[in-house]
Amino acid sequence: MKDPEDGDNVEKYSDNNEELSDGKERWSCPACCKQGRVTRSGSTSSTCGARSETTAPLQPDQSTPTDTLTLILNQLSTMASDIKDIKNSQFQLRTDVAYCRNLLQQHSDSISRHDDLIAACETNIQNIQVTQTELSSNIANIESRLARSMEMMHSGNGASSTPIAPSSQAETMELFRRSHNIILRGIAEGNDDINIVSEIIRHIEPSAENHRLSITRLGRTTSSNRLIRVVFSSPIIVSNILRKKNSILSHPTLRHVKISDDKTRGQMQELQHLREELRRRQTTGESNITIKYVRGKPSIVHTATQEITPSKN
Repeated sequence: MKDPEDGDNVEKYSDNNEELSDGKERWSCPACCKQGRVTRSGSTSSTCGARSETTAPLQPDQSTPTDTLTLILNQLSTMASDIKDIKNSQFQLRTDVAYCRNLLQQHSDSISRHDDLIAACETNIQNIQVTQTELSSNIANIESRLARSMEMMHSGNGASSTPIAPSSQAETMELFRRSHNIILRGIAEGNDDINIVSEIIRHIEPSAENHRLSITRLGRTTSSNRLIRVVFSSPIIVSNILRKKNSILSHPTLRHVKISDDKTRGQMQELQHLREELRRRQTTGESNITIKYVRGKPSIVHTATQEITPSKN
């Protein structure tokens, strides 16, 4: 076999009755529309490979300018709607933020007011504690002095040479106990005693309401209105109320209520004797006389000259 490069014999290759005299001749692949090169050995070189099975000729674009414009307009409309929603969301967020800030400011103001109230309460508690300590000390001193006085009078070492009777001792203790009380008359029976009494006290002496201890109806239930006893923590409070008791006359609905001290049995007997003496003197023709309390003790006085006639008791 001769070498094909000698040029003496030229190898011929026939494909579809066509002779390829030049190894560089090109051919077209009907599958992928790409060209390949035929080699001398009769083989072909092509870049189709496996892709020739799935590659198809491109289809011409069937869209029109009108369709393209419609698509763009639809997209713009969608974007405009999204922008509008975003703006609405931003507005709602700003509204919510403003509301939250306002609410936070209100809470801050409320907390500040509460802090002030707490500080005021702490101050009041301290003042009450100081007052309570002073009252306890005063009560202890009074009880001690009263006990010493009673002991001195009972033993005969006091200013009086007559020993005090046990009933008088009990009267003295009862007088001290009742000095903490006031008596209210003219309040109808009902379930609103506490509110009515509080209204009376606030009208006469507002600070006394904080020192009120108890409210009690006296006696058995009858057709008439029972008396009300109001107990306070200090005789000083009672003295202030009794001194200002006539101010109840300016109250629109409670002006008919009568206020007095809580008398012991001995005080009531003394007052009764004084009233009988007043009637006797008035019967004999004496005029311009009445009963008034002078330094806490009832006496008959002349209304014109204020001449005092003390009780015989």
